[in-house]
Amino acid sequence: MQANYIDSYVKQIPLFAKLNPAQLQLVSQAFEVRSYRAEEVIFRESEPMLGMLTLISGQAVMLQVDANGIQQPIATIIPNQTLNQEALFSDELHSATLYVQRPVQAL
Repeated sequence: MQANYIDSYVKQIPLFAKLNPAQLQLVSQAFEVRSYRAEEVIFRESEPMLGMLTLISGQAVMLQVDANGIQQPIATIIPNQTLNQEALFSDELHSATLYVQRPVQAL
């Protein structure tokens, strides 16, 4: 059941949309479902990216430190949005912090 659940979301990610079923299954095995509570930080600005993230449910906000050192909201992240694709291809640092507003389930 879990594998089919993950497959159904992975094939919706544009980066993987043209994969054949065997390739999709292989890629899907690298994903796992994670849950985050409201007010939890998923990742922080300037930390290394650990992988790609796709929201399945919930809502989070991207926060970035401004010139005065104050975290400012720069984007709201909702279901079906994918972040950090570049982490699949290179070592990158997060350019913002991802803060959970409503409980999140993500790949």
